[in-house]
Amino acid sequence: MSCSLPFTPLPRVVHVKRNVLALVSLSAMVAVTLSGCSPAPVASPTPTATAPTATASPTPSQATFSPDLMADATTGPRLTITAAAGCPASDKDPAGELYVGVTNPPPAWTGTFLPTADPTGALICRYYGLNGHQFTLQSHTLMDIADATTLATAMNQAPLTCPFCDGTYSCPMDDDSITIVVFTYAERPDVAIWMKANGCATMSNGTIVIGSIGAP
Repeated sequence: MSCSLPFTPLPRVVHVKRNVLALVSLSAMVAVTLSGCSPAPVASPTPTATAPTATASPTPSQATFSPDLMADATTGPRLTITAAAGCPASDKDPAGELYVGVTNPPPAWTGTFLPTADPTGALICRYYGLNGHQFTLQSHTLMDIADATTLATAMNQAPLTCPFCDGTYSCPMDDDSITIVVFTYAERPDVAIWMKANGCATMSNGTIVIGSIGAP
């Protein structure tokens, strides 16, 4: 189950392109699950839990998916994270550089945002941005099978088209807060999702970037 902690974002206006997305709201689910959250283990930062990959995660060629999709091509250190290792204490790498996203192990992306199999659970790691204890772990939560499946289904229902790509508009305030959701599965490795918590919110599976359904 999931909990959300309040934060006070700093104003920042970003101009990006527009796409009318049929985003899925999780506000009802979050309201129901705010009570009864169970704590998740917090791992001490270790090279295994926090070390960035040597290169940006591989992205499929434009021949493998529609040009309407947006590849996650942001350069910089990426976080490899598992639910068993727990949430790193910071969303900065050991050298003090902010992570730009996640990288996930094979099997490679096959056309859906998340695997089609139901998850067995999920770990949610929320990180402060410029407000609060900057770029440190704000909270961590374990989701049970039911709530993890609901969240994964909502993510897979979000349009895979490039977010904000057919117009220009101003985004809400953005303080670089980040939420990472790590889904666990019975028959494959964990899958981490990188979510911008505010601003022009997006989420990425390390291969493509789509419009966010809202940080849980």
